[in-house]
Amino acid sequence: AIHRQHATDTADIAAASILHEADVLHVQNQVLEAKVVELTTELVKTQYELKLERVNYKHLHRKVLGLEAQLENQVLHVIDLEQRLACTAADLAAAQRTNEQAAPTTDVIAMCTEHLTMLHEDLDMYDARCAMYEAGIRELWATYVHPSKPELTKHATPPPIHATNKCDKVREPNDADSDDTASIDSDEYSGGQVEVVEMAYHHQLDELCESLAVSVEAQHKQLAAIKAMEIQLEMDKHQYEEDVSTTRCETDVMIGDVDVRYLHEVLVNIDR
Repeated sequence: AIHRQHATDTADIAAASILHEADVLHVQNQVLEAKVVELTTELVKTQYELKLERVNYKHLHRKVLGLEAQLENQVLHVIDLEQRLACTAADLAAAQRTNEQAAPTTDVIAMCTEHLTMLHEDLDMYDARCAMYEAGIRELWATYVHPSKPELTKHATPPPIHATNKCDKVREPNDADSDDTASIDSDEYSGGQVEVVEMAYHHQLDELCESLAVSVEAQHKQLAAIKAMEIQLEMDKHQYEEDVSTTRCETDVMIGDVDVRYLHEVLVNIDR
């Protein structure tokens, strides 16, 4: 009986120990299950956050690529604008140099002044030639027409000359008394000498008349040419001034348009 009681006690103790161990294992299992659930939840949360990070990374990567493309386009656009501005500035400088070299104002004025001076010198030359012809006519008149009378003064004019073809015949106001004139001529010259003198006089007078007519006609033509030249020079001067003013206005407008377009494009790019 004692042995049996001892076996029973031993069995009870073993069963109690087993139950205690089972309880401990159960508690440990519950703790481990709770930790597994917590770790599983944290893993799921981490996986979700990782997916979000991947999505955000892809979105940001695409956005960065787009910004890099825009930046590259803006850099290329700025380079193109700088090249266009440099070309425009070079064209404007070349146009200004061409306008300055083509017809500067000082050269035009100097050329007009020199040409007008030459024309006035020609007029003075023609006036001197006319005065020489008038002096020759007065000298011939005093020598052959009235040799006994003093020379005509500068303001005195010979009697009117009536020419039939080429001043073939010279008539004087006092030719009515031809007998008296013939008697005076017969006292000074013989008949043959008078005819020779008259022929020489008429010949020289014809030459003087022709020369004087040609000189007067040439002087009239020269005066008309000078007048036309002065009008043309005045028109050229006004045209040149208008061209210079127009060129300056166009240059200012071109520079203003380039600046406005450049600023507008820069502002548009900044807004973008």
